[in-house]
Amino acid sequence: MDWNVGGDGRIDVTTSTALNGSLSYAQLHEDRGDPSAPTAASEPVEYNLFTASAGISQRFNRVAVTLGGDYADFDYDDATSLVGANIDQDGRDREEYAERLRFSYLVSPDTNVYLEGQLDQRKYDQQPPVVALNRDSDGWQIVAGSEFRLTNVAQGGLYVGYQERDYDDATLSNTDGITYGANIDWFVTPLTTVVFSAESSVEETTVGGASGYDMNRFGVDIDHELMRNVILSGGVSYATDDFNDATRKDDILGAHAGIKYLLNHNFDIGLGYTYTDRD
Repeated sequence: MDWNVGGDGRIDVTTSTALNGSLSYAQLHEDRGDPSAPTAASEPVEYNLFTASAGISQRFNRVAVTLGGDYADFDYDDATSLVGANIDQDGRDREEYAERLRFSYLVSPDTNVYLEGQLDQRKYDQQPPVVALNRDSDGWQIVAGSEFRLTNVAQGGLYVGYQERDYDDATLSNTDGITYGANIDWFVTPLTTVVFSAESSVEETTVGGASGYDMNRFGVDIDHELMRNVILSGGVSYATDDFNDATRKDDILGAHAGIKYLLNHNFDIGLGYTYTDRD
């Protein structure tokens, strides 16, 4: 069973200065198709995730400067094989840190452009000789992007930039390349919204011999308000996971459909179906 609890808040110190922060704790499980999940496990691997973030933003007329940081702690439970043997997962426990600085310019009340730089560190709890490899790494990226609203037709954001990740273990190859992301809401009609999304990132893995994998994902989702309190949804996606230092490359096709019934302003019930094919 998955569950989570958390909170976030914002304090407007002045009309030009704001502080924000968040905390959350969750018990989650890996999907069967997760590339790092042990294939011999009789049940999906459960893990606990603690996250925290904090930031400060300062506006100077049309220019804004934002400084922030994120923290995440992953704690994996051991798995059990089909024959009842223990599968140790402690080697996957890690902490992730990220620090970012953004400069943005308000072109109009509905559009801003920005330049953002980020540093991040990934530190594993167990090190050699307890585990075979030291998977600690340091990364950085710099991106340029925009957040916008085009009257009542579309809103969203997009960015493109460059990223690099260096691994402490000499046997693990460093990675670098283009990074990008987009999330655009297109209001086709007052009742129908189409969402286009795209993302590229370097993800962690404990697959033998691989330093990590480059994830690229594209998706299209549709929401339609059949009635004021009945919403239909559906979507398709395509992703690739290209493992560094390994010949493995996964192609993932996804689709989902569902219906949500709004009981009132605070509660809703829904039914959904998700399909995933990993090759």
